[in-house]
Amino acid sequence: MDLKISKWGNSQGIRIPLPILEQMGINSPDGESVSISVNNDGVATLKRAVKFNEYANLFKGFDYKAYTGKTSLGNRENRLGDPVGKEKI
Repeated sequence: MDLKISKWGNSQGIRIPLPILEQMGINSPDGESVSISVNNDGVATLKRAVKFNEYANLFKGFDYKAYTGKTSLGNRENRLGDPVGKEKI
């Protein structure tokens, strides 16, 4: 697909058609970030920028039940042994 470069303020810009954004996984593009890189041959690559605040993705595949196990309080910390020092339980 050929896109036209247009003046946008003091910069230049291109409009990315919605079907291309949807293929990139960007369904509501307003406010989304993308990263662009250019190799030595002048080929530009556009990628969806990863948001560090997408907490659901950070815990994708995390098994809470396997983590907590079957302790009396359902807390992994309980499997670490008896208190050492002045801990209060």
